[in-house]
Parts: sequence; structure tokens; C-alpha cells
Amino acid sequence: MTFTVFVLTQDKPLTTDIVFPALTLFNLLSFPLSVLPMVITAVVEAGVAVDRITSFLTAEEIQSDAVKREESVTRVGEESVRMTNGTFTWNKYEGQPILENINFSARKGELACVVGRVGQGKSSFLQALIGDLHKIQGEVTLSGHTAYVAQQSWVMNATVRENIVFGHKFDPVGKFHMYLLFRANAVTLGILPKNCQRMCPLGRL
Repeated sequence: MTFTVFVLTQDKPLTTDIVFPALTLFNLLSFPLSVLPMVITAVVEAGVAVDRITSFLTAEEIQSDAVKREESVTRVGEESVRMTNGTFTWNKYEGQPILENINFSARKGELACVVGRVGQGKSSFLQALIGDLHKIQGEVTLSGHTAYVAQQSWVMNATVRENIVFGHKFDPVGKFHMYLLFRANAVTLGILPKNCQRMCPLGRL
């Protein structure tokens, strides 16, 4: 195509001293042109990653006195979670509360369920307990360690196995097996093709 355009647009004859240098130049340009789309994609992804990291590093620190930490309780029935007259907001500069005068208590050995419609503040209440919300007034006290599982799951860009063991040594009859047993994921992984149950990246599933 290139040589056809040359013949149609130029008055000079197409000789070997033009053809061979042109072919050499085309061969040199073939690799850069083939990787150019990947380079553009990588630059765009890098820009997005830099923006996310920048927004995270420049975000305000959480309120240091939002939650009072105490030692773990030892006996069943002892109070381990307490919220007294809690009023919280997402934006401390606006000061508009989203939770007001909340009182809550949970004891060791109890199971507490927070039930309500969508948008009624269930997730906000849980985030207030762990200190993610800005506390306007009240007191929140947690005893011992706290685990919070968000509605939006977070997975690594890695294999199924690596997301389960999470950096620990792989033990097929230990934690890995216990996870599949208690989470009832053995059947789910059984649906996947052979050799893909534990080794395929999650992005390919």
C-alpha cells in the first residue's frame, strides 16, 4: 500500500535504493507501533492510580478520640460495646448530623442485629462504631479487637488461593481447607475448570 501511494503521487521511479531502506524502516517501526496501544493504556492506568493514591494520602485523618479503646472483657455477659448519646456526621465542616442521640450496648456472647430499610443508617452506625464518622457528641467505647467487613468486598488482583491465604504459607489441610468448609465455597470452586480453582486470577473468572 505504501509503495502504491508512492508510485501514484511521485514522479520519481520506485527503485531499490528507495524500497530496501523503506522496508528496513518499516521493520524498525513495527515493534514500537505494536506496543503503542499498550503504552497508552499503561499511562492512563498509571494516571488513575496516582490520582487515587494522592487522594488517599491527602485525605484528612480520622478523629483520634472518636472511639475509646479498652481491654478485652473476659466473662460472658460483660459489656464490650457501648455507645452513649452518639451524634455523628460525615462532614465535620458542614456539621449536619446523620445519626443523632444513638444509644447502643452489646455484651460478650450476644448476637446483635441492626435491621432497617435501605438508606436508614445501618452502615453509618457500624462505621460510627469503628470511628470512621466524625463524632459531634457522645461516647463510643470498644473492648478488645474489632473486625469490620464492608458491603463492598475487597479482593487482590491475584489468584483465588492467594486471596484466601492472604500472604500466609499455603496449607491445603489447614486454614485453606477450613475456609472452604465454613464458607461453603468448596462447591463454588468445584464449578471452575480443573487447575483453575486455586491458580487462576480472579479477573479471569
